[in-house]
Amino acid sequence: MLIYKFKRGLAITLFFILSACTLNNIQKIENITTDYNTKAIKTFSIGFQQISERYIIETKMDQLIVRGLRGLKAIDQGFTINLTNNGFKIILNSEIQSDYFFPTPDNYSKWAELVVRVISLLKKQSNLFKNTPIEQFYEIIFDSILSELDTHSRYNNARTAQANNKRRSGFGGIGVQFKPVKTGVEIIRILSKTPADKLGLIAGDIITFANKQTLTGMSVTAVKNIFRDEVGSILDIKVLRQEKNKVNSLKFKTYNFSIKREQIVEPTINYSSKKGIIYIKLLGFNNKTSEHLRLIIRKLLSRFQKKLNQNPKGIILDLRDNSGGILTEAVAVADLFLNNGKIISTKGRNISSYHNYKSIVKDITNGLPLIVLINGKSASASEIVAVALQDNKRAIVIGSSSFGKGTVQTIIKLPNGGEIILTWSRFQSPSGYYIDKLGVYPTICTSKYKLNEPINYIKNAIKKPKPLPNLLKFWKDTTYNRQRKIKQLRNFCPAAENLNKMDTNLAETLLLDPILYRKLNLTLHL
Repeated sequence: MLIYKFKRGLAITLFFILSACTLNNIQKIENITTDYNTKAIKTFSIGFQQISERYIIETKMDQLIVRGLRGLKAIDQGFTINLTNNGFKIILNSEIQSDYFFPTPDNYSKWAELVVRVISLLKKQSNLFKNTPIEQFYEIIFDSILSELDTHSRYNNARTAQANNKRRSGFGGIGVQFKPVKTGVEIIRILSKTPADKLGLIAGDIITFANKQTLTGMSVTAVKNIFRDEVGSILDIKVLRQEKNKVNSLKFKTYNFSIKREQIVEPTINYSSKKGIIYIKLLGFNNKTSEHLRLIIRKLLSRFQKKLNQNPKGIILDLRDNSGGILTEAVAVADLFLNNGKIISTKGRNISSYHNYKSIVKDITNGLPLIVLINGKSASASEIVAVALQDNKRAIVIGSSSFGKGTVQTIIKLPNGGEIILTWSRFQSPSGYYIDKLGVYPTICTSKYKLNEPINYIKNAIKKPKPLPNLLKFWKDTTYNRQRKIKQLRNFCPAAENLNKMDTNLAETLLLDPILYRKLNLTLHL
């Protein structure tokens, strides 16, 4: 009888203990939904869904989540995860804290709740986690997931995402480039059609005060932060301008201006002309690159007609060290030089990643001889331009094999203000080969052999025209996963990261001799 009562009492005690544990667990979940349901669950849910559904290769949710959570060990070395049959155990400083079970693969909100539940537990059990802001959890978990996928997929916090957006789409500013001087900052360039240009500011003006703050001794970054703000906001500046007085001596005169900020997109193009040749250097591809390039080319062509009553001898389009940018801008840049033809195709796992881009506008240069320069740092968008012009037999490409960054990234905006840059497709050249890891092979390679004179490279190319078509055939026949063959092919023209003077010398030699240019172009494009 005593034994029965003892067992009954023990059972009741265990019942209350287990009930208390259950209540504690329920309380933990309730706290999570109270603390984080507005942003954290939504942020993780959207991020997980986009990665799962749009990444170029199929992924498994359980592997992604475990990989992301294991990254939290960077905060507390006592944290580990042990997998179970259908979930995992959380261990903190050698003590098992709790069991977690995997939801169904496509229930992304439940995966997000699972992650937030783990974070909530860790914050209660570890001072190191307790003092960690939620933004750091986003960074570590998403970075741990994305870094295992490929080198181009990544997470950016809200601040970085905002800065990236300004680079792509512009920022509220006045349109000046400047350098620090003793009395403030001196304007060294006024961007066309910007507030500074419309107001009449000129190169050489010294801005001494902005919004009543002295600019003396300020860093370039600090001054930029003052100059940049919301579009439509007002910047009050004090300007020193050197002017001649009646006796022709130079003196500084002070002016006060109020200037309204507008959307400014930083220029990505440098250009010049000499020897009858137009030189265009593309530094990157932002939202205005193709528009600016079209205006520049038209202006330069008009200048040649008015001053010399003739067309230029040709154009050198320098894409060396250009790491890329916006895909659609690369397509638009290539289209400026084409009358028809395919520019690039993109293919991924998600059906919405399939695109075929074709030429839709007329060649604004009317077929002017064109040479493109590339090197081992020419990547992504710059490779699109180079291969489109090469495959359509529109340009002679000179330099070394390009970088071989042939994947397309999509930008996923998150509720916390951050963003995920996710690889979701590869681009394919007009002739059919994938550029990723392989790169673009130049028409004339300057990195394999060092010859004394440009003409020697040209003679070799004309004398032995077959190797290039044969190499390009191998290039086109190479499938994406044949790493060994890709390495062998790239050795035919090693990627060079320097700015080789021979590239420009070769281009000038060809453009200054129209007969030689046509002969080489016909020989190599048979």
